[in-house]
Amino acid sequence: MGAWIYHSKAEDDGTIIMQTNLQEVDANGAVSGTVTFRSKVYTVTGQWAAKGSVTGRNASVFWFGGASSDDAPSFLVGAGDLGVNGTTAFMNIAVTTASSGDGEDYGYNGQLTHAIEPDDGGD
Repeated sequence: MGAWIYHSKAEDDGTIIMQTNLQEVDANGAVSGTVTFRSKVYTVTGQWAAKGSVTGRNASVFWFGGASSDDAPSFLVGAGDLGVNGTTAFMNIAVTTASSGDGEDYGYNGQLTHAIEPDDGGD
């Protein structure tokens, strides 16, 4: 089981628009944890499919969805792909939210980077 801790690039004022704090399970592809988007925390679950884990699977892709814990919750769904560019792990993601409190919808389409250096396999 591995941690997926990714974040968007900091805005000029230092704000992070999106951060994931997810756990994945290699055995069954389950994904669960929290996503912070626009300062609201969502508890999410989902699935991922690892590149090369079966014949013909040439990309690592994922989806997740969940809700905030407010009495009038907001919902979030996200999907995308994972990759590595040199030594930097990244997540290309598209996100949509919907608020039951005010009917507002927000979207995000961007690249998140891994908040912790990828494991190089050493001790």
